[in-house]
Amino acid sequence: MTTTKIDDLIYSESKLDALTLDNSIMSVFALCPRKFLYRKVLKLVPKLEAPALTFGTAIHEALFAYYSGQPPVEVLRAFTVAAQREESKITVRMSEAKDKKQKEEYSIEFGLEFMARYMAHYPLDTETFKVKMDSENKPMLEMGFSLQLGNGVVIGKMDGVIDDGDLLENKTTTMYLTDDFLAQYNVHNQVSLYMAALRELLGRCPTRCLMNVMRVKDYKRKPDEKESKLFARVTVRRSDTQLDQTLRQLEFRINQIKNFLRIGFDAFYQNAPEACTYKFVTCEYRPLCMAQEKDLIEMIADGNYRQEEWHPYDADGAKSNVEIAHRFEA
Repeated sequence: MTTTKIDDLIYSESKLDALTLDNSIMSVFALCPRKFLYRKVLKLVPKLEAPALTFGTAIHEALFAYYSGQPPVEVLRAFTVAAQREESKITVRMSEAKDKKQKEEYSIEFGLEFMARYMAHYPLDTETFKVKMDSENKPMLEMGFSLQLGNGVVIGKMDGVIDDGDLLENKTTTMYLTDDFLAQYNVHNQVSLYMAALRELLGRCPTRCLMNVMRVKDYKRKPDEKESKLFARVTVRRSDTQLDQTLRQLEFRINQIKNFLRIGFDAFYQNAPEACTYKFVTCEYRPLCMAQEKDLIEMIADGNYRQEEWHPYDADGAKSNVEIAHRFEA
């Protein structure tokens, strides 16, 4: 049998003239180019998803249901369905997670309690914002966009558009919601990208982004902890100049990725050991890197990974998707 060289896969899978990326995959490239190669180019994913990723996705589905006006029972159902996908490692009970040496918070039991607390803390009839409706009177939530730059396409999905055209973004974290932690969103790359995309839709710079941050941690271990420590909101802003700079930087990053793809496997270096245990989580691709073999085709087929097409947001088009063309002035 002829062995396929990994460079052949890189070149055959890469369409340099129409490179499509999102903020998440560009962040992976910045963290470790080799991880980008495994996920984006070779389309490899672990057979089971990281619990934090599944939990965050399930929370987003629940928030979509909540701000769409669905009753609380349907909000909780939306979380449960998303948390029980085939690739999920999330357990039903917190005790089951503990037995498996996983974080108890990443369980359906915790998620349902967490969303119940969120709805009690932020009742819809007293919310500080209103979700904007589109021309068909549908809520502008989970709204995908495709931003055409001069050298590629950047795709994303806004959590929501609110009021007269402001951005709403929901984030989960295990960190304490201190002022220092929340200050990161003043320079957050994803926020800058999404505000730049929203500017293209509105024809003007958005007034603000409302960051809705939720702390996923320890609610049963500290029963006297105030709910204000579980949820926080911070308003961040960007100027037109900052958004212009964001788009120029995106083009620079796209050119950098294209250059790596032209060179092939040797360009995709391992950012070891910094990225191997990033945020105290072991990289899911470490077994491939530890093989110390240039030709990884055999290891890729060893059964620990599956091939899955990389999609930046829902490919079925069920949610609002808008095409945005952007060109820099000469």
